[in-house]
Amino acid sequence: MPENIFKIIGEKEKDYETLSDTEKIKKLETVLQGQRMLEMERYVYLSEITGKMRKQLHYILGYAELAMEGDCSEASLKESFDIIMTSGNKMAKYLFDLKRRMWENNFSKKGVSEKKYWNEILEKIGNTVQPMLVPKHLTLTVDFSDVVHTGIQVELFQIYLILWNLIENAVQFSKAEGEIFVRIREMEYEKKGYSLFEIRVQDTGIGISEEFMPKLFEFHEKEQREEIASIGRGIGLGVVKRAVERLEGTIRAESILGIGSTFTVLLPLRVKTEGEE
Repeated sequence: MPENIFKIIGEKEKDYETLSDTEKIKKLETVLQGQRMLEMERYVYLSEITGKMRKQLHYILGYAELAMEGDCSEASLKESFDIIMTSGNKMAKYLFDLKRRMWENNFSKKGVSEKKYWNEILEKIGNTVQPMLVPKHLTLTVDFSDVVHTGIQVELFQIYLILWNLIENAVQFSKAEGEIFVRIREMEYEKKGYSLFEIRVQDTGIGISEEFMPKLFEFHEKEQREEIASIGRGIGLGVVKRAVERLEGTIRAESILGIGSTFTVLLPLRVKTEGEE
């Protein structure tokens, strides 16, 4: 078995296999046409945002060179460092916007409630995450065998934000050849037509210190430890908390330093049965 695998437990047979050759070709042509339109839109957007980032990078390099000349006054140095910090923060904002745009383009429209099946959601997440597992030889196991209603009606953009950021976080802080487990369970809920879904993301990574836990979901907060100094900017988990709250759910974290972390999300979601529109 490959060291970097994406395994889904309880996945249904894909309907695609039952299509005729003509239907498969038509489906493929529709997908390709939509893909070409998306690629053109992405090209225009990327050209604009990379231009903005290049401008800020020129500021950073220029004022850093000026500060290194050594004959600047204290006031000039302070001005240079202020400009460098401002440009750096702008670049961070552009990168965050780029990440958000990627999800809006690739997965779903923000603010729109859609019907989707768990296996489709997890397959799309898996295809995106799998290349990230390779450098560290990580194993990701996704299990939704305890889900009764495989169809849900939900704002998909928020679901993808939650799953993507939690799994990405686990990948970033996992040790080489580590394991990441994603388990989804369905439980009874008081509201008719709804179920309570528990999404649990567990890793065997470096863990989180007890002192930092109260700040874990705050924006731009990073734990100050040498082994994670170069990882992230403290945005991902803040995004997750906001998405969870938008779906009227809750999130909690448990961690043991040096052993790993577990994030548990509870979401009340409208369920769909086969054939229901």
